[in-house]
Amino acid sequence: MVLRLWNVLLFACLNLAIIAEKAQADFTHEVLLDAGNDYWLRWSYTGDSIDIEASAKTLGWLAFGFSRDGGMDKSDVLFGYVNASSGRANISDRYLVADGTNVQLLLDRQQDWELLTATRNQTHTSIRVRRKLETCDPQDHPITKDTMRVIFSLDQQPPTDFLHPTMHNFRGTKSILFLDDSLAVRKLGVPILAHATLEWNVLMDGVTIPESATSRFHCKLLKIPPFNRKYHIVKVEPKIESENIDLVRQILVSVCNADTVTDATIPEDFVCGIAQFGDHTNPQQTSVLSNCTTLLAAWAVGASTLVYPDDAGYPIGPELSGRYVLLQTQYVNGPLQKRVDSSGLKFGLSDKLRKYDAGIVVLGVSGNAFIPPSSPSFTHYGQCSDTCTKQGIPEDGVTIFGGSFHSNRLGRSMTLRQIRDGVELPPLLQDRKFDTSFQANRGVYPNRKLMRGDQLTLECTYGMDTKIGAPTTDEICFGVVLHYPRVNMTSCRSSYLSNTMPIALGLRDNSRAYSEDSYSNSTTVGNDTTTATTTPSEREIALQLANLTWTAGKINALQTAFRDSSLLAQCHFENGYDVNEEHHRMPFIPAQEPNSTCAALPAALAPLQQQTPSQTRAKSAAPGNSVNRHALPISFSLITSLIAYVI
Repeated sequence: MVLRLWNVLLFACLNLAIIAEKAQADFTHEVLLDAGNDYWLRWSYTGDSIDIEASAKTLGWLAFGFSRDGGMDKSDVLFGYVNASSGRANISDRYLVADGTNVQLLLDRQQDWELLTATRNQTHTSIRVRRKLETCDPQDHPITKDTMRVIFSLDQQPPTDFLHPTMHNFRGTKSILFLDDSLAVRKLGVPILAHATLEWNVLMDGVTIPESATSRFHCKLLKIPPFNRKYHIVKVEPKIESENIDLVRQILVSVCNADTVTDATIPEDFVCGIAQFGDHTNPQQTSVLSNCTTLLAAWAVGASTLVYPDDAGYPIGPELSGRYVLLQTQYVNGPLQKRVDSSGLKFGLSDKLRKYDAGIVVLGVSGNAFIPPSSPSFTHYGQCSDTCTKQGIPEDGVTIFGGSFHSNRLGRSMTLRQIRDGVELPPLLQDRKFDTSFQANRGVYPNRKLMRGDQLTLECTYGMDTKIGAPTTDEICFGVVLHYPRVNMTSCRSSYLSNTMPIALGLRDNSRAYSEDSYSNSTTVGNDTTTATTTPSEREIALQLANLTWTAGKINALQTAFRDSSLLAQCHFENGYDVNEEHHRMPFIPAQEPNSTCAALPAALAPLQQQTPSQTRAKSAAPGNSVNRHALPISFSLITSLIAYVI
């Protein structure tokens, strides 16, 4: 009898241990929210629901939630703690209301979080919960493939009043891609099959950032080390100096033409302007910018290490030995005192070659993007035309496996559209809640074919404070796609014809109106650096724009012109071949938006204060080792750049 009881107890303990181990192991992603408080989020998603575990160094309460913009007002919050004496866990679905002076953490009328497990030991509290990605609750934020602004907080003391807890003693915010399996988040249990056998650092060497720097690119040429065999780049890691994290905005590394950029012709390090506008009075620098066009890697603020998939790597070998790469680093919002920077990128190379050579194609609008004043929503359209893909994509197509979006300060939404035979396919990449401080690498899942004759359109939507009365000329609409097998085409962009803006706004040059055919043929070439000189008419147009009285009608007219007018299709090939030709936008059948799964709901529901929170008994255990208590189963560019100086 005693032996039988012992066997039963042993069997039960083994099963509890297995369940606890599974509860930790079945998370697929994790992000460290705050190192000081050892605050982690771990999660996995399947079907229409997501499991999330919050773990932090606290014996009081913890909370995390989803915000529109990183602020507290109208945020969707999960609040919870484990009672020390009873071992009972308490969680509740909350809704934050913050009017600038008062903050209220109110109970939702509809409780959508399900408590799975909770633990508390001598130092940490961990709470694991589940909810639907779309709850159809107007007080909740749906969890989508867009960037999610996560807010998190904790207090070291348990609440004495569950409905009205004391104010937190720590809070923070972080942007996360919950439903993306890229390296924007750490994916658990997925090793890199081919480790890096060589490391190659491409870094600035003590460049001085002056006191008055606000936004500028600094350029440096570095020689590629000698390689005696072919390697694959399997990862690209940012190396940002800790004291300059607030300065470094974007880093580009491009391979230079061997015949043009040589030991005899390279200039010293130089300032290469905003968004790659170089010093056009210096022919040597202009030559560098227009002959270093094959993008090797792109990083922007908020991005983590890029790791290539197991079957592809970017090729680099003896044919590049002795050539130069151009390192371009953008510094934004310079310090009050000058600083010195040596940031850059570290490339991990493997001699274990993968199945495919990977490549990068740059997309978007050539040059700077003009944003009218007081525009809460304004969109630019960069097109990779069918003319370019017919020449740059093989007959059996290429596979797109990832990409990224890039903007400066005002980017709010990014969409990469794909059109085939006059019909729009579902977006290749999309982020309707784009965060300019979190410009992460993104995966395309499942991978998508880009075929010869397809058209890609990068839509970049910006939001400007309506109180700002001056236009902005330093925005960019820029993206990259990662693909295999590698193709010769390195960029596929477009620019607006130089008469597009004057015609839309009714501007005149020397007392005559611009006509449809009176545009300049000056174009951007290579690294999208124009070699044209500024004409008097361009200066006149820039002055008129700087002094223009903007109205809603003018902004709408300009938006329509940017969306519908003909443009200059521009694609560049590694062998030096360029396409620069006028392209007429073709009509297409738009893709259908997915139908909402939610029935019609009232615009808002009043939060309900008197509601019983979810409760369950939780045993004290180490953080993360929770026991599951539930049975779980161009010329135009010159004009816009001139406006910046005139203003």
